[in-house]
Amino acid sequence: MAVGALIAAMTLPKRRTRLFAGLLALCLSSLWIAGHTPPPLIHPGVLEFTAIDVRQADSSLIVTPQGKTVLTEAAGPLGFGQSDFDLGEGVLSPYLWARGISRLDRAVLTHGHSDHVGGMRAVLENFKPQELWVGPVPPNRGFLDLPAQAKRQGIKVSSGRRFLSVWWT
Repeated sequence: MAVGALIAAMTLPKRRTRLFAGLLALCLSSLWIAGHTPPPLIHPGVLEFTAIDVRQADSSLIVTPQGKTVLTEAAGPLGFGQSDFDLGEGVLSPYLWARGISRLDRAVLTHGHSDHVGGMRAVLENFKPQELWVGPVPPNRGFLDLPAQAKRQGIKVSSGRRFLSVWWT
């Protein structure tokens, strides 16, 4: 479409007509790009495990052979360190969007350490998983807020070891 606009601008006789045609083509191209959702980069029949580069923290994407998506952990600052950079918003979300993933089937938090839960708030907001699985390890304060956030967003919350047997059977 953009090539057509360029050709029209070069061949149309009047200056105003070229400007109008170019702007119209630019607007139409922009609308098409904004409205076009690429299909997810998922290969049916293949089990995929991707360790996502989130510095020294943890986050992984699992795609089942049936195409179900599971994000385990959501990174965050190590230990007592504080950071204004949200790894969920700044790393995990762009990675998943680049893969064409707009919704997750499951999000999993094995325990409440900051380097596992820090980016989950953004993941819940951006990808609205069907379910949040929470491990049995005693959580910290930031960890306690996530199940409540998930429930407010209509995400089912499961806890304990039960979820592993339910998912893989």
